[in-house]
Amino acid sequence: MSSLRWKYWILVGFVLFCNLFFFQAAGSLGVSLFLFGLLLFVLVIFWNKSTYTKLLPTLAIFTGFELFLFLSIASRAQGFVQFILFFSSFTIGTLLVYLLASKQTFVRSFLELFESPFKLGLGYLQSAIRVKFKFPDLGQGNYPWLKSVKPIATGLLISIPILFILINLFSSADPIYASFIKKVFNLNLEWLFSERIVLRLIISLALGAFFLPFLGLKIAQSIPFLSRMVYGKTRELTQEMTIVMSLVAITLASFLTVQWQYIFVSVPKETDLHQFGVQTYSEYVQRGFFELILISLVLYALIWIGLVTIRIAGERKGALLRWVQILVLSEFGIFVASIFRRIYLYQLHHGWSLVRIYGGFFLLGITFFAITLLLRHFYQKRWVVVEGVGVLILLTLFSLFNAENFIATTHPPTVNNRIDYVYLSRMSADGTVGWQQAFTYANETLAKNYQGTINHDSRRAIFYTGVIVNELLAQHDRLTKQYASESEWLAYKKAVLTEFSNEYRLVVSELMASVATERMTLAPDPGKTTATAALAPALELQKKLDAAIMNFPEARPKQTQNYILLTINAPVYPQFGSSPCPISDTQLAFTETPVYNPDSQFYYHSCERSFYRYNETKISKVYETGLNKLFRINFADQNAYLLLREQIPVNQLLQLSHRYFTLRQQILAQPESERSVDVDISFTTPFL
Repeated sequence: MSSLRWKYWILVGFVLFCNLFFFQAAGSLGVSLFLFGLLLFVLVIFWNKSTYTKLLPTLAIFTGFELFLFLSIASRAQGFVQFILFFSSFTIGTLLVYLLASKQTFVRSFLELFESPFKLGLGYLQSAIRVKFKFPDLGQGNYPWLKSVKPIATGLLISIPILFILINLFSSADPIYASFIKKVFNLNLEWLFSERIVLRLIISLALGAFFLPFLGLKIAQSIPFLSRMVYGKTRELTQEMTIVMSLVAITLASFLTVQWQYIFVSVPKETDLHQFGVQTYSEYVQRGFFELILISLVLYALIWIGLVTIRIAGERKGALLRWVQILVLSEFGIFVASIFRRIYLYQLHHGWSLVRIYGGFFLLGITFFAITLLLRHFYQKRWVVVEGVGVLILLTLFSLFNAENFIATTHPPTVNNRIDYVYLSRMSADGTVGWQQAFTYANETLAKNYQGTINHDSRRAIFYTGVIVNELLAQHDRLTKQYASESEWLAYKKAVLTEFSNEYRLVVSELMASVATERMTLAPDPGKTTATAALAPALELQKKLDAAIMNFPEARPKQTQNYILLTINAPVYPQFGSSPCPISDTQLAFTETPVYNPDSQFYYHSCERSFYRYNETKISKVYETGLNKLFRINFADQNAYLLLREQIPVNQLLQLSHRYFTLRQQILAQPESERSVDVDISFTTPFL
C-alpha cells in the first residue's frame, strides 16, 4: 500500500511539472526538458531493486542514449533531423517502458520488436481496467466522510471528457456562450500557474488519468504472438515462396542488367539516353531515387518472408528456397550498391544535397539489416541485439553528422555549373557556413557596376541575390527576437523601421512624379490613374512611419499601446514584375499578388522597395519572455545568432537590400522584353 501511495505522489509531482509547459512555446529546449522529465517519471514509477539490478546494462545504455538524444534535439536546428531525433527518442522510450513492464533485458526476437507496441497498449488497457483508488486507512470512526470521497473522485474523473466535449459543442453552436466560456477559462489570478486556471485543472486531471494505469503496468513474459502465429499456425509455403522469390530474382537481374552500363561503366553514354527522354547523365542518375529506396524496402520484406518460410519448412525442405534467397540477397546487395553509385554520380555532377545525404543514411541502415538477414540464413543467433546496437550507432552518427555544414564545405549544389547560393542561404542554423558563402556572393553580385541594359544572366543573378538577402534578413529577424536582449531587439527594430521609412520615401517620390505626369496629360489614360489614388494613403503611411520613429521606445514601455513593428516574410522570393511602378492590377512574375496595398503584408507591387512588411502590434505580443523564451532556446540557433551579429551584420544586409531594389527599379525601367528572368533552381527542395 505504501508503495502505491508513493507512486501517487510521484504522479502528482509529474503532473505539476507538466504544468510548466502548458500554453508555452514548443521549442527545442522545451521538448528536451519535457522528455527528460518523462524519462525520470518512468524510471521512478518502475523502480524495483531486484529488477533494476537484473536490467542494469539495458537501463544504463537506454538512459544514456536517451540523454544524448535530448541534448541533440536542443543542439540541432535542421527540422528533419530534429524530427528523426524526437521520433527515435520516443521509440526508444516506449521500448524501455515495455522492457521494464515485462522485466526483460531486451526483446527476444525481431518479431517481438514489432509486437511490443501492441502488447504495451494491451497491457495499458488491462491496467486501466484494474485501477482502483485506495486511500490510506485513517480510521472510519474519526473520518466517516472518507467513504464518500472515492465515488466523488471517480465521478469527476469520468465527467472530464464528457464535459470537455459538451462545452466545445455548445461553444461552436452559440457565440455568446463561447465568449462566456473564454472569459471563464482565462481568469486573471496573480500566481505562478494562474493563466487559464480552469483549463489547466482540466488538462492536469486528464494527464493524471492517462498516466495512472502506468503505475501498475505489468506485461507477462510469453512467447511473442507473432512468433506463435508464424511458426505454429502458418502452413508450409515452400514451393509457393520458391516460385515467388525465383521470379523476383529474375526481375531484379533484368533491372541490374539494363542499368549496368549507365551506372557502373566509367564512361557515361549520354548520347544513348536522349532516346529515352533523358537529356543528361546527371538527370538519369537522380530520377526515381525515392522509388528505388521503396523498392529496397519491398525486397527486404520479401526476403524476410522467405526466411520465415524456410524455418517453418525445415532445413531439408527449404534447401532450394535457401539458395534462391541467397541469390536474391546477392542481387539485392548489387542493387543497393547501384543506389549508392547514383548518389555518388549525382554529387559528382550536381554537388551534395540533403535528400541524397539523408537517403544515404537510410541506405546504410538497409545495408546493415540486409547483412544480418543474410547471416540469419546460416546462424541461429539473437541477431536482434546486434541490430539494436547497430541502430544506436547509426543514430549517433546521424545526430553528430552536420549534413548542411558538410554540403557547404565539400561540394555545394550546382545548377548549370553554377553554385546554388540560394540553396545555401535557405539552410538552417546548422549550415551557417553556407550563409556566409551566400552573403559573400550577394556582396560580389550587387557591387558590380551594371551599365546600360542589364542582360539576361545578370538579371537572374540579381534575382537570386534578392532571395539570398531576403533569407538572411529573415534569419536575422527570427534570431534577434529570440537571443538578443530586449533593448538590443528594440534597437534592431528601430533601425529596420528607419530604413523602411527611407525606402518608402522613394516610393512616395515616384508616386508624386506619376501624379504630376497625369495632371499634365490633357486626356489621362485610365490605366495611369492609380498613382493619384495611391498617393493619399501613401502620404498618410509616411506620416505614421515618421511619428513611429520619433516615439519608438528604447525599453519595454509600461503601457500596452501599439507600435509599428515591421515583420518579414520568408521566403517572399522578390520579383521584378512585368511593368514599372505604378500600374494597377499587374500580375507580377512568379507571384499571385497583383495589387499594392501599403497596409497589408500579403501584397507586393513593382514599386515595393523593402523586404519588410508593415505591421502594427503590441511589443508584448512579439517579444517573448520567461518560459516561452527559455523553451525556444536552441544551441545551434544561438551560435548562429552570434555569427550573424559578428560576420553578417544587419546594417550590411540593409545596404544590400537598398542596392538590390535600386537595380530592380533599373530593370523595371527596361523594355518589357528585357525584364524576364529564367529561374533554373527549385524553391520546393525537400528539407529546406
